[in-house]
Order: sequence, then structure tokens, then C-alpha cells
Amino acid sequence: MMIKINYLPIFLGTSITSLGIGIFIIGLLRYKLPESIRSQTIIKILIFGVIFGSILYPLLELMGSFAPSEISAKIFFILAIMTLNITTFLLILFFDIILSPSPSRVLYGIVILAILIKGVSLLIEPVKVYRIGAIWIREGVLSNLALSSASIILLLLIYELLKAIRLTLLTKKKTRTVLLVLSCIVIVFIGILIIFVLASINFIQKTMIPFTQEILTSSISLLLAFLVISRVSHILLLPIIVHGIIIMTYGGVTVYREGFTDHGKRTLPMVSSLMASIIGLTRGIEEREAENLFRVYEFVEKIITVYFGRFSVGCVYSNGSNTALRELLRTIVNEFEEKVGVLDEGIVFDTDTQIAKDVIGKYRIFFV
Repeated sequence: MMIKINYLPIFLGTSITSLGIGIFIIGLLRYKLPESIRSQTIIKILIFGVIFGSILYPLLELMGSFAPSEISAKIFFILAIMTLNITTFLLILFFDIILSPSPSRVLYGIVILAILIKGVSLLIEPVKVYRIGAIWIREGVLSNLALSSASIILLLLIYELLKAIRLTLLTKKKTRTVLLVLSCIVIVFIGILIIFVLASINFIQKTMIPFTQEILTSSISLLLAFLVISRVSHILLLPIIVHGIIIMTYGGVTVYREGFTDHGKRTLPMVSSLMASIIGLTRGIEEREAENLFRVYEFVEKIITVYFGRFSVGCVYSNGSNTALRELLRTIVNEFEEKVGVLDEGIVFDTDTQIAKDVIGKYRIFFV
């Protein structure tokens, strides 16, 4: 016999919270993330995917609760479950992109497999729904296939957390940001895991799982949203320390360079000399113009990420690279070229230097 509980206030409260968070993140994306990030395909797809999912999930749960029939309620609840899972995977992929030099195809494959497993589990064993008063209530899905999909999510999350911890220990910076992110995610997933275990041994009602998930996911979304607002640059370049940036002509002449760390200020002149030689070699060896092209030059512990523009070259000297860093570099070079108009390969004027300084200053928050 099921205990009678007034679920409506709980559900409406958590749904409104989730919906408010989705709208809040939209404002965050519009006003806090620079165009250099919002305009890039992979990052844009992932961020908008998480935003769309955070809004769609509570709406589908709400539509399922007030559906006219049991079949339509099940359809809406299944769509809500799949939306929640896909949104979680997109969030994991987003963190993989900012923690890795390039997206992992293996990770993409695992994510697709987990989503398929979840879908199959819902087809084999559909969600159980109950009519309580004027609304439909569903149970949490605890079949073996569904739990295997949840286990894949947990393993992927652990993998990303360990990667973040390792990179933080290596860089010894941004530790507070990493700890805040990890704490938010760990607390939520431990809470969800405990709820699933208690429900599987019939210690609590399975119908409480959806509400608990909404409360926990709303909390993590809210915490992460505020974290991104206050530390957007730390999130996008989480494992990376940028030592300096250089803008050069194709003739190897430095237009402007700026060091952001003590190491960068000491070594950036040598990096400039090295890049002048590399640019000359690139132009001599390449059979086509190296325009709109990235090159990464790796050393023992340092990396130089280079972007070849139409008539200038941008170089970032750092301890690592990721998609966000490369797109920031591309944006800086393109914006500089747009403002300067034309640039002589062998002569740099004060106006060219000032324009480069102003453009880099616009994005300095991401490097310091």
C-alpha cells in the first residue's frame, strides 16, 4: 500500500526551480560569455544543449503529470528521462572539451552507447505511473539496463573528476575553482546514488526518485551557474596557465607581446625569436598559404599554440591547450586584423601595436 503524499507542491516547486535555472543560464550565456566562445560550433552546441535540456526536462515532467491519459503520461515521462540523460552527457562532454586538448572520439562513442542502453531499457521496461488525485506520478527506473546506463554516467564522471584533479595538481593554480566544481558534482551524484540504493531495497518509495533528482539537479545547476558567472574564465581554461601571448607579422616582426606570469615575462622574448624562425620555415616549406590554420608546438612542459591569420600570426605560450583557448586566439587575431586593416611584414607602426594591445586587453581576463 502506497503512502499518500501531496506530491503537487513538491513537483511544482522543483519544476519551477529547474525552469528558472534554465532561464538564468540563458542570461548567463548572453551577457557573460564573450562572442569568441558563443560563436564556436562545438562549445555552442554543448552549452545550448545543456540550456535546452534544463528547460525541456521539467516541462516534460510537468506535461506528464497533467497528461490526459496513462499512455500519454508514460510518453512524456520517457521523453523527460531521456532528456535528463542526454543533458547530463552533454555536460560531461563540455567538461571533457575544456579539460582536453581535443574532443575524445572514444568518449563520444561511450556516450552514444549509454544513451542507446537507456532508450532500450525504457522500451523493454516502461516507466510505471500512478494516478494520485489530479496528477500522474512515476516511479524511478531501476531495471538492470537502466542502472547500467547510470553506471556509465558515474564512471564517465569519475574519469572527468580524476582528470581535473590531476591537472590541478600539476598546475597548482585554480585549485579553489576546481574544488568548488568537484564538490557540487560529487555531492549531487552521491545523493542520487544513495536515493537509488535506498529505493532498490524498498527503504523509500520509488516514486520519490524523480522529485529527488529534480531537487539535486536543480541545486547543482544553480551552484554551477553562479560559479560560472563569477569565474567564467577559470571554467573555460580550467587546466591551463597562459604564460604569454604574441602577435607577429608573417615577416617575423613582433607587433605586440605580453607576459601574464613571471615565467612568461622572462621567456617571451625567446619565444618571439623562436616563432619568427618557425614562421619563416613554415612559409618556405608549406606548398600553400598557411591561412586560417592552427599549429601546436609541444615541448617538455610547455606548448605554443599558433594561429595563422590573413596577414598576422597569433601565438599563445602556455602549459596546455584546449578548444576554448584556440578559439580565443583565433578571435583575437581576426579582430586585430579587422581593426588594423593592413599590416606590413617588415614594419610595425605604433598604431598597430596599440590596436593589438587593446584587442588583447579585451580578453585579458581569460589569461590572468
